[in-house]
Amino acid sequence: MRFLANFNKNFYFLFGLVCLSNCGKSFQSKEIIENISFEKSKLENLSQFVEEIDYLILKNPNKAFVQVDKMFVVDENLIVVDLFGMQSLLQFDLQGNFLNTIGKLGEGPEEYLNTIDVAYSHDEKLIEILSTKGIIQYGLDGKYNSRVDLESRPHRFLKVDPSRYIFYIPEVMASELREGYGKDILYSFEVKSKRLSPLLEPIFPEVLNFMGDKNNLFHFGNEVVFSSSFCDTIYLISPNAEKKKLFLNFGSSQIDLSKLYNLSAYQLVDQINGENLRQKSLHVPHLFYNERYLTSSFLKDRSFHFFVYDLRNKTTYLSSRMKNDLDSGPGLGVIKMMDKEYIYSVFEPEELIQHARNLDPNSKKRNDSFLNLVENLSNDDFLVVAKYKLK
Repeated sequence: MRFLANFNKNFYFLFGLVCLSNCGKSFQSKEIIENISFEKSKLENLSQFVEEIDYLILKNPNKAFVQVDKMFVVDENLIVVDLFGMQSLLQFDLQGNFLNTIGKLGEGPEEYLNTIDVAYSHDEKLIEILSTKGIIQYGLDGKYNSRVDLESRPHRFLKVDPSRYIFYIPEVMASELREGYGKDILYSFEVKSKRLSPLLEPIFPEVLNFMGDKNNLFHFGNEVVFSSSFCDTIYLISPNAEKKKLFLNFGSSQIDLSKLYNLSAYQLVDQINGENLRQKSLHVPHLFYNERYLTSSFLKDRSFHFFVYDLRNKTTYLSSRMKNDLDSGPGLGVIKMMDKEYIYSVFEPEELIQHARNLDPNSKKRNDSFLNLVENLSNDDFLVVAKYKLK
């Protein structure tokens, strides 16, 4: 499974890129704590929270691309982002046809030098690329729009509204990158005044190295969702500064973080790759949220497990303990996006073709959406997006 192999490869490669540290203190504002339990999770049907699955074959754009690190659903189109490989953004329509690239990699005044992070401004219909130069803004036609200059750049960001961003700044980033910031790790940034307002203090009481999280900051409605690798808590921050904590209760597989503090990045990698932590659950944020459902993922036994948590029914659905009773497909894939109606996952064509070959012929059904997909699929296609319609 080349896609998942690349996912894992980047996971460990990014391990030593940035460090997070120190001095966790309690919030000053009101807190609500909710428990998400995994130990009692049982085999569940996908139909418990999904109505149907649709598949979209993305046609080959003849553009160099490594993997999907981020995805945006914009005006009936789909934008896929490769942050770390070819550092490119490709836009497709919902028939799978390639439309255009967004922006251009280069050193020109209207180009981005690298893709540290990418966000989408729904109000302004702009794709924004966090680069060494600042935040470069492009229209959906792929053309340059404008730029927001920054004195010091964050590690991750998102656009809350036309006048404000949320910045994530790991505490022990290089001093020149943290210049202008205080000790906090989350900030609100006002575009016109350049004013920074702290939102969240450091999480861990001692130094703890971490991975370069791709999807640890998400915005839906009036709430911002945040966490970081190793952290067993997901934070929901609302406009009135009320912070809801969702505690990830892994039970007997919970990691004792005290044994990991103050290790170098290389020592930490050795610990995670070793047998002592193989059966432990390590939270690797893959955060998406829509008020009813919350998603993320964790690493255990050297495999990634994605989960969907129903905030209304207080039920946890785990990808590794989920039966696809809707079609003959592989079930819930690597989650790349969620909006109010759908969860979006990405598969490589050969992955799905091989899954179809391994099916029991007697289990195949007529008018099966997955089997209909495979009949029209070839290894030359670019990617397949699975759309899970939420109940």
